[in-house]
Amino acid sequence: MKNTQKILIAVLALVLIAVTALIIFVKTNKTDENNINNNPTDIVSNENNTVSADQTDNQNNHDVTYSESDNTPITNVNDNKTPSAGNNPSKEPTQAATKNYDLSSAELMQSQITSFGELKLYSTDYNGKKIYLFVIDNDGKKFFREIPGEYIIENIYYANIDGRFGDELIIRANTGTNTNPPTYKNYIFKITSKGFESLFSASDLNKFASGYRAELKQGFNVKISNSITGYSKTINVKGLNKNTYVGEYWDANGNLTTNKTKEQVDFGDGFHFIEPKDVDNDGIYEITCSQYTSLGKRSDCIGYANTVIKYDFQKKEFKVISTVFYSP
Repeated sequence: MKNTQKILIAVLALVLIAVTALIIFVKTNKTDENNINNNPTDIVSNENNTVSADQTDNQNNHDVTYSESDNTPITNVNDNKTPSAGNNPSKEPTQAATKNYDLSSAELMQSQITSFGELKLYSTDYNGKKIYLFVIDNDGKKFFREIPGEYIIENIYYANIDGRFGDELIIRANTGTNTNPPTYKNYIFKITSKGFESLFSASDLNKFASGYRAELKQGFNVKISNSITGYSKTINVKGLNKNTYVGEYWDANGNLTTNKTKEQVDFGDGFHFIEPKDVDNDGIYEITCSQYTSLGKRSDCIGYANTVIKYDFQKKEFKVISTVFYSP
């Protein structure tokens, strides 16, 4: 009888231990479930573009734009990456925080629906000067970006260039200086929830345009090369633009008459043409750029130096992916 009691007591003890362990497990599991339910991942979705809230709010804004509602600058420099071309803060001056634009008599030239509100382009006057004014209206706040009124806006493009949420605005403007050929100022802005972000400063674009070199060779030949990609091509310029170049750089037999063979070809001050184009058909647009190239007089064109720029998602910067020279 004593042995039976001992066995019974042991069995009851084991049952009690098992029940206690089960209760602890159930309570712990419910606690974990409650923690998960109280900390959902914050996701912002717009049509087919889904990104985290941090990605949409932190647009790496380097530019300063201004809100009509409070006239205070809104800046957002969130990345501490080493500056690189296409990643630098824009050095271009931005409009003063105290500016108040009167659009009551402004001429509306164009409007476009973007991911962050309606974008409008006005032609108006400010302090007695004509200006072009881009205005983005986002949740009751207006953000502005000026372009000089003496410019002639020839092309405006909208394209996704950097793969991030938001629209890119590409503007090609003739500076109106009546030069032959014309000179151009190119702008590339990203439209964000906080206004306009410059993807490139003027110095960034000039860096991409600075890779081309040229050298005069025997026989009226010119070697065109690019130091960024290693590309090279030799063209013959005799007779181009009805200019034989005889006596200027070569004699009648094609022998060089100058020792300054690397200083004569002019690639201009930068790109005279830019356009978004999906070169590799991946849904993200590259930027195709062109430089007007001359020998002798600036009006004597010998070809066009083309450059394709693409956003590198791993390095988070823009880079040159291809170059080619086209002769007439």
